[in-house]
Amino acid sequence: MSFEPEIRVPRRWLRRLVLAIVTVALVAGVVVWASGLASREQPAPAPAGPTAEPDPTGSAQTARVANGCLGGQAVNAQTVLLAQDQAPLDDVGAAEFAATLARWGGGEGGLPPADEVPVVLDTIAAPDASDSVMGLAEHSEEIGSGAERQGPATSTVEGGYYIESSTEHEVVVSVLTVDTEPAPNSQEVMAGSVMMTLDRSSGGWLLVDFGGSRELEDLVSIMTPFSGGC
Repeated sequence: MSFEPEIRVPRRWLRRLVLAIVTVALVAGVVVWASGLASREQPAPAPAGPTAEPDPTGSAQTARVANGCLGGQAVNAQTVLLAQDQAPLDDVGAAEFAATLARWGGGEGGLPPADEVPVVLDTIAAPDASDSVMGLAEHSEEIGSGAERQGPATSTVEGGYYIESSTEHEVVVSVLTVDTEPAPNSQEVMAGSVMMTLDRSSGGWLLVDFGGSRELEDLVSIMTPFSGGC
């Protein structure tokens, strides 16, 4: 019942991809630095007018980054409901709630305990939720989800997020997570991504839809890493 049905790659590929992107960024930074050094060797033109005085009360504001461990380290229904209650109704809050949902949904072949699925869906499903969302409980019953979690959970430790779109009522966010252990019958620990549509019009985050994913290379290059993960 993983929320990550589309794109999954071994974690080692993800690390190589991140390293490649960082290397390209460093090379670009060196080029920019060299260009700036050359420009500083030229005489600076005289200022055209008076220089504005800095605001003594102003200070650089650091944008808030999503916490990938909202609701706590446990991966159960209570974690999801707590994250729903704690997540602010801004775009970053959407990413935080989506991250907790992805952790709860599990990795490749992962299944939350059967009794947790209807409890969570009754609380987080939007009134206009898609068939993908509303069918999760039935799907869990059909494939025989047991009393204990099956398969690996996922972690946000090496993950990140990207806000695809945002309106007054809805936010679409992509989340990248990494499985905490190899999938059944596999030697690889996998990384995966999922896109979720979340609604905030009721005063709390509700899940409208999930599915579809960016290419991992694309997502890794534009995502914001979580400020904390579990």
